[in-house]
Amino acid sequence: MDLPAFMAQSVRSGPQADWRTWPFGYGWSDSWLFVGAKLLFILLLFALLAYAIRRLFGPGGPLREKWMDEDWEHQRQERLRELDERLANGELDRATYERKRRKAERR
Repeated sequence: MDLPAFMAQSVRSGPQADWRTWPFGYGWSDSWLFVGAKLLFILLLFALLAYAIRRLFGPGGPLREKWMDEDWEHQRQERLRELDERLANGELDRATYERKRRKAERR
């Protein structure tokens, strides 16, 4: 018996796969527990993908161009300098200054 004929016969005699619904089957024919688990799994995959993209290409990410963060850093330095000037002029009290400085450093 030749190999191609044997393979063709084994494929014809085996169970037929329905590739239209791969990899999750028909979806709604299972119990609600499995349907919910499938949806949670898909949402988890999307969340992991979004997190990975954010970490790699977001602010300070290793694959982000450095020039993209320079403008942000310049704006942050300007905000801090303005706060220092307002404290020196007496426009802000110390508690307000510290609160606004922490907020400006977080951004």
